[in-house]
Amino acid sequence: MRAKVALLIAALALSACVNTTAQTGADPILSRALSTQPDGYRGVLPQTGQRFTIVSSLASETRLCRVVSIGRSAESYCKTRGGPWR
Repeated sequence: MRAKVALLIAALALSACVNTTAQTGADPILSRALSTQPDGYRGVLPQTGQRFTIVSSLASETRLCRVVSIGRSAESYCKTRGGPWR
């Protein structure tokens, strides 16, 4: 019985990790802008009202990275071909 309870707890913990990881990507509005807009594009995140600017892009054979200014900070978002922005 203890083994079954321990297995259930482990399974729940692992599923929580998977769900949390899947939700760490960029905001949908920001993701769309990162995928379609040029450097210099300015927008607003509707959830927070913060303004963002796509500052620059850097591409390699396997990854595309973009630097985004959000408020007073800068964030870097990268993705592999066909993958989500992270």
